[in-house]
Amino acid sequence: MSGDGEAVRALVDAGAARQVSAELLSVHAAGLLVAARSIVFDESEAQDLVQATMEIALRKLDSLRDPAALRPWLYVILTREAFRAVRRLRRFVSLEGPGITELPLGERDPAERLAIESALRSLPRRMRATVVLRYMVGLSVKECAEAMSVSENTVKTLLRLGIDRMRKELSDA
Repeated sequence: MSGDGEAVRALVDAGAARQVSAELLSVHAAGLLVAARSIVFDESEAQDLVQATMEIALRKLDSLRDPAALRPWLYVILTREAFRAVRRLRRFVSLEGPGITELPLGERDPAERLAIESALRSLPRRMRATVVLRYMVGLSVKECAEAMSVSENTVKTLLRLGIDRMRKELSDA
């Protein structure tokens, strides 16, 4: 992939780091996705990690010292983001941790409880974490955003999508 180095060097030298061709980075997307899947064991989280890696790479491309090292640099970004995401989610949503034996769903019919738990499990990890933090733990949108290191708008979007998916899942059940 020595062509990568030359292409990156030309773009950085020309001051066009933000206009890097999607093709240049997408050459590495499949390999990044395989690595992400192996780290997080969740398809949607792996896809999010690859997207975050590409976004960070585009933002920080001008800081790449050796343009020929694009591929390993992308994997460094991916790995750091993957471990950061896993740590963040483990810290805030551990339904198997000490003291938590079941979801705090209140007094509900056992069938309804199982349906809600199933709908929650069907959500992508980040979306599930947002729903749990907001509606089951009781954090405000602002507190959820701080806990997950995302913007309040991201929390609102994840909540809307999560609740919509859960409603659909529960209506299909």
